[in-house]
Amino acid sequence: MAQSSILLVVTSMLALCVGCSGEVNSVEAAGAGGTTATGGSGGGSAGTGGTEAGTGGGGVGGSGGGTTVDAGTGGAGGEPPTGQEILFEVSYENYAWGAQLNGIYITKDGSVFQYDYFAGDAGSTMPVASQHATEQELRERWGTVTGPIAQLPVNEVEQHFSVLESVARGVLTTTFACDDAGELSYQGYLYDPASARYTRVVAGIEGDLVAKNFAPEAEGLVAWLASIHGGGGGCTFWGG
Repeated sequence: MAQSSILLVVTSMLALCVGCSGEVNSVEAAGAGGTTATGGSGGGSAGTGGTEAGTGGGGVGGSGGGTTVDAGTGGAGGEPPTGQEILFEVSYENYAWGAQLNGIYITKDGSVFQYDYFAGDAGSTMPVASQHATEQELRERWGTVTGPIAQLPVNEVEQHFSVLESVARGVLTTTFACDDAGELSYQGYLYDPASARYTRVVAGIEGDLVAKNFAPEAEGLVAWLASIHGGGGGCTFWGG
């Protein structure tokens, strides 16, 4: 498929992932002309060919339009809310050449853990990811965990966590770039203490379907996570 043949615009709070369930994706497919998106507050609807992402709820756009969605709850200051243990994750998933699901995650105390779902003899079963997951559901998707393999300064981790709400409001624009490269996703988590659920925030994706988050802080967050993970480097957003 040609790189420019399809363009999708979504909000970064709504993750694009293989096998996800329980998501309400605000996605508009466009032809050669592309799709525009604006970050609204409160909601409303989009006209033909457009998507407007609100932060307060409900309603579907007109003919060919998008969906206004809730941006989620939970806060991200420098210090995570009570009950939040997991702050960041870098996840690689590929089923083109055998099943692969591995990566790292970072906890609130700066510990870095490594995981490999299929290392635990999980067979060919693909784990189901939820957009709004409990900690147990996150850990079930990771399978075999080792570590901590590294320890980061807490103030460094909290500094990057403090920009996550801004990244969550960024527009995530995606395009197809590679074949059989899988998906390498750089993401953080916002947490809602009331429901004890984590909401995935995508800062960037490399692979078959690559994504760029246009929030000002997203590029720095991706670079920081990539330096810890040590992977990536190919199939980035439009070669950038």
